[in-house]
Amino acid sequence: MMKKKLTPPPVFDLHCDLLSYLVRTPNADPMRSEDIGCAIPHLQNGNVKLQTMAIFTPEMPDGASHGIKQSEKFADLLENYSAAFKPVRTANGGLDLEINEKTGIVAAIESASGFCNEKDSLDTGLANLEIIIRNTGGLLYISMTHAYENRFGGDSGSDVGLKDDGKVLLDYLHGRKIAIDVSHASDPLAWDILEYVAQANLDVPVIASHSNFGEVWEHDRNLPEVIAGEIIDRGGIIGINFIRPFLNDHRPEALIDHILYGLDIGGENALAFGADFFYEKAIEMPPGETIFHECHRTASHFPSILEDIREYLSEEQLIKMTHRNVARFLWELWADDGQ
Repeated sequence: MMKKKLTPPPVFDLHCDLLSYLVRTPNADPMRSEDIGCAIPHLQNGNVKLQTMAIFTPEMPDGASHGIKQSEKFADLLENYSAAFKPVRTANGGLDLEINEKTGIVAAIESASGFCNEKDSLDTGLANLEIIIRNTGGLLYISMTHAYENRFGGDSGSDVGLKDDGKVLLDYLHGRKIAIDVSHASDPLAWDILEYVAQANLDVPVIASHSNFGEVWEHDRNLPEVIAGEIIDRGGIIGINFIRPFLNDHRPEALIDHILYGLDIGGENALAFGADFFYEKAIEMPPGETIFHECHRTASHFPSILEDIREYLSEEQLIKMTHRNVARFLWELWADDGQ
């Protein structure tokens, strides 16, 4: 007897790079599904009902101007693709998580170099950040670093921790209802952030928007158990990443291994998705290798991914991971803003 396929639940995803693609790629189009796994058709096919749009700029002399351009592109998506997108942050600062035919979008910043260049004054950088916040209506999170060490701290794989400018940024975020993201942080930076937030008694949630677990697959980008456990204990969220080198080079089913490990360490109320779809053509890969396993390559694959996950999780655990944990986090972060 064939097993009946169940209706896939909605997905709230914590990370994609659609904005960077739209700003940095000639003739980019959010409808072009052959270009990027988070194109509008893929989001619709995958029943993605909340998509975090990361503002990503590599470390570059004009990174801040690219960050501001991406924040403007976020506003353009809401204006010019209103049939597909709606804002998660409402005009009065409240929160719209209603499930309907549209995908709610919210902005975030992947690398603080996207608002503060190495040679800028910190005051100039924070002024740029305010522009980005105004353009987007609010940010879900900020990560300090990406692929390289910068003025705020060390990147994944380095031994550099939190710098003085990073402390200033954390102080600035106190009470601003913006989380700090450690997905691209070095282990020393992530630990320093956790310690500084606790010691200074800062109201700054700590999350990992698109990270997997180092105990399952060893990689500099994956979280060690002690840091993952701290994020879980503090009520944060951890978005499971679909990028092949972070999951397992050879086994796409290792996605399940990361999820089950997250549950084993107490993460039932913290696990989410941070698929990390981006413009793959911008990355040169060795012959025969790909950024994503084919079965994880676009948001259109979410229904089949969730069918596989159902074999291992209870329905309640699945619902929490697909959207309820993110919804809980957002309500705790923003629910009183519009009151």
